[in-house]
Amino acid sequence: MLRHKEERKDEIFVGNESTIIFENQKRLFQLNNINYRFGNVAYDIYGKIIKGSATKPLFIKRDSYKTYDKLMRKLSGFTTNVEGILLS
Repeated sequence: MLRHKEERKDEIFVGNESTIIFENQKRLFQLNNINYRFGNVAYDIYGKIIKGSATKPLFIKRDSYKTYDKLMRKLSGFTTNVEGILLS
């Protein structure tokens, strides 16, 4: 798996995220103690820069990744057996 150019050793790049839409998820990250940060430059699958200031790479700290994964599975609605995740 390729790493994002800005990814640090203690992080996992999980994809590019709209910083505008992310405001809706920010509270869920806080409720579930998910440590994250946005990078500066988003790239498409061909390695070209995605222009625009609203799309940024999202990095999750390795020690928060399992919780992040559970949250994403719960939000997807495909998995019903996800315990320990807060939605409100």
